[in-house]
Amino acid sequence: MHSYTKFGKQNGHSIQWALVAFLLALTSPASGGNGPWTLGDGDISMYGEAQYQQWQRAAGATGEVMSIGNRVLLTRLNAGFSYGLLPRLEIEGKLGLAISTTSDPSLGPCAELSCKSLIGLLPIEAKLKWQILDEISGPPISLAIAATTRMGAHTAGDRHRITSYGEGTTDFGGLLSIGRTGGLGSIGYAIWADVQYRHRVPVGIPPAADAPESETGTIPADEIVVVTDWMLLATNQISFGPTLDFLYRIDGTTLAEMSPLQRDSIASLHAKVLKVGAKTGIRSSNNTAINIAFLYTVYARNNPSDLFLLSIGVSGFKPKKKTVDSSSDLGSVTDG
Repeated sequence: MHSYTKFGKQNGHSIQWALVAFLLALTSPASGGNGPWTLGDGDISMYGEAQYQQWQRAAGATGEVMSIGNRVLLTRLNAGFSYGLLPRLEIEGKLGLAISTTSDPSLGPCAELSCKSLIGLLPIEAKLKWQILDEISGPPISLAIAATTRMGAHTAGDRHRITSYGEGTTDFGGLLSIGRTGGLGSIGYAIWADVQYRHRVPVGIPPAADAPESETGTIPADEIVVVTDWMLLATNQISFGPTLDFLYRIDGTTLAEMSPLQRDSIASLHAKVLKVGAKTGIRSSNNTAINIAFLYTVYARNNPSDLFLLSIGVSGFKPKKKTVDSSSDLGSVTDG
């Protein structure tokens, strides 16, 4: 029996059923497959997403802001799925197409760091997630761990461009996810946070060949990513709440040290970025949902400081089919 079924029966409130259905169907920039919850054996979740982002200013190592003189525009078309392999174990995959350009490719830094318009395949992402704790069994939280990978070697040829949509790396990592669901009167809630560590296989060389080993790090350096949602379910069909996305690259160079001669300049930036925003989901009675989210950068170092992101997606949840066992006089329902 899946955790969402136990949850609904234990609480006896229809809002809990709707809440967990939202968790299984809701996807957006910060929630597609995220959180500690997993699909049941044989269940499938799918989503499609159109994502638009733009920026034109970047913050340096101490917060100083510079403008590149025009806007960098990026559109992503993503598709993803999750499949329940076993109880509490699921596999997830994501791929997408990117369209990247600027408002004036010949203006400002674009004259040195090529702002060529690009169209291509985004890095391919995969995740194997295992739910260790389920709050329905007694713990106060749900907890999951995951192995992750992001395959972007095919983007290496354009990684030096301001319009790049990948950094040419193949990344491996681990993820820890914590969350809790519940009800406040007639309102349901879901709170979760994912903390991910990415090891990024180097594609370049240290800034100086004779630099002490303690100062070179890797090019690019590893990353820590934190994503969290705080969602409220106002009715059986509508959810909304704030979202947060934080990226910290543990080593690297500064924006002032960027060189058009070093192909790893952008991928090697010592980046720190905090984006906050909001999301909402509207779910139909057949476990499909329309999801809208936006994020805006409120803190940045060696990265765009005014990045705005808007996402619109459609997702669906398909539970494993049940079959009726006719060998019994009364009949029984089994997984099919």
